[in-house]
Amino acid sequence: MMRNLEQLMLYIEFQDAVKVFSLNIVAPPGEEAPRVIKLYVNRPNLGFSDAGDVEPTQTIELKEEDLLPENDVELRFVKFQRVKNITIFVEENNGAEETVISSLKFFGASWRLVLGIWYLSLTSCCFCVCR
Repeated sequence: MMRNLEQLMLYIEFQDAVKVFSLNIVAPPGEEAPRVIKLYVNRPNLGFSDAGDVEPTQTIELKEEDLLPENDVELRFVKFQRVKNITIFVEENNGAEETVISSLKFFGASWRLVLGIWYLSLTSCCFCVCR
């Protein structure tokens, strides 16, 4: 697969294995906004050349309203269990030469063992991304 300038690959690693419920992706409206993203769970060595050959955990076609700060994108929860890392491949934007993402947040839960007792804690993880 040849990398186009509008394509973008982000690798996010979590401290603990987490269950991810949803993500919040914010981008300015227009041609530079991401349109198709592919999420890959626990594939730390994935590169641009592999993205076309490897089945994504979930493919999301984003609409303009999905990219507003108040809207979260629900994920297929059963496919996002015991997540140690996520690779996000922005495959297409709306026609621009570059892709812009203003912020990216994940929402989920993690289990921690403390003094022999498992505790469930709700988790949010925030990344601010630029061009």
